Amino acid sequence: MDNRGSSDLRAPKVKNVQDEDQQSATREASYSDLKIMSLGYRWGSCSIGGRLNIHWATMQLPPDLIDYVLVHELAHLHVRNHAEPFWKRVRLAMPDYTARRNRLKQLGPDLWLPE
Repeated sequence: MDNRGSSDLRAPKVKNVQDEDQQSATREASYSDLKIMSLGYRWGSCSIGGRLNIHWATMQLPPDLIDYVLVHELAHLHVRNHAEPFWKRVRLAMPDYTARRNRLKQLGPDLWLPE
């Protein structure tokens, strides 16, 4: 059957403002380089020049906690410290970040391997 000329009866796409805000919080971050390296007891760091450094042990984490580490470091591209604007940006990108942060604190010590 030829549908040319017929009206589209599908439901209109509804914008989800929360999803859009979460996507823009991470999409606005642009980094210059990404390095996987040993960082002592830090999961990641972010340089003033926009380089993200991620500890090699991060790759042992469950995927949702890797996402948390990455979102955390990407937020540092906009806010260099851990003041409220930083956590607001993290929360915008990842509303459940506190639960993930707490899980990381619980799981993390068991994942470190000698360097």
